[in-house]
Amino acid sequence: MKLRILDIPKEGLEIVAKAEDRWFARLLQEACQTDYRPGNSALLAFRVLKTCENISLTGSAEVDLDPVCHRCLEKF
Repeated sequence: MKLRILDIPKEGLEIVAKAEDRWFARLLQEACQTDYRPGNSALLAFRVLKTCENISLTGSAEVDLDPVCHRCLEKF
């Protein structure tokens, strides 16, 4: 997802993404690699505020992962 700084309104911008959103699914695959599997739930919610020359991000992310031990290959 690309966001132009000039497009952020004074009151800020709320962004919510689910695993079904293509850009978020690609980000999950890239960041979590084999620990995230398509079909797992994921939710990203954050607020973007423009303050003078800075950008402030606050929010949360919830992602269901299936991590595997690299030594014994068991899920944990």
